[in-house]
Amino acid sequence: MDRIARARAYETVAQFRDVCQSTSKYKHEYCRHTSIVNIVHDTVANIRFPFQSLVTFVNKHLNKVNLEVSDLDTQFHDGVYLTLLMGLLEGFFVPLYSFHLTPQDFDQKVHNVSFAFDLMQDVGLAKPKARPEGKL
Repeated sequence: MDRIARARAYETVAQFRDVCQSTSKYKHEYCRHTSIVNIVHDTVANIRFPFQSLVTFVNKHLNKVNLEVSDLDTQFHDGVYLTLLMGLLEGFFVPLYSFHLTPQDFDQKVHNVSFAFDLMQDVGLAKPKARPEGKL
């Protein structure tokens, strides 16, 4: 879950709490949404852990080629790290002429992501449902 979605989830929790407080005549009155709000709030607060585990996993493999990721949203958007990660995970060399190492425009980024998706299919993974243009 990215930062924007997490912020929206927190806003929704806050709105539920406001509704509960405004509809209750007394402070000790139980609002039927209170338990749902608490569950959602706890879930949203704990979402960071799996995301950090993914960053750790990616860094463990990308460190083999002296690369490191700190933010998946910004560093995977052009397909370069995804392509290199596919090669590292599957144990094959990806020739640097096969993709744009420093993409300059949108078309080069789309080519990189399409190439990474093709690599995924070549190793036997299911075709990604996302479109390369939608990931940029």
